[in-house]
Amino acid sequence: MKEEYREENTTSSRIEGRHSVLEALRAGSLIERLFVQKGCQDGPVLTILREAKKADVIRRPVPRPRQQPGHDCGWQDCSRRLREKARH
Repeated sequence: MKEEYREENTTSSRIEGRHSVLEALRAGSLIERLFVQKGCQDGPVLTILREAKKADVIRRPVPRPRQQPGHDCGWQDCSRRLREKARH
């Protein structure tokens, strides 16, 4: 029955987020490739990688995105700075 589901589910889509990807893997959804940020080794990511290996999903590490000049802070600090700049 699982194989029938995989054949029927051939629509192309993108799944993002740890919980969404993990649920899709556990539900038996057809996943062609899994992109994981290099250096990400926390619990949920390791669980996803383990499940992906069981399902014979191609796993690809991707480099961390480069920070833009002047954006060396987290998004919360950045949004606070923008709000302060707008006040002046």
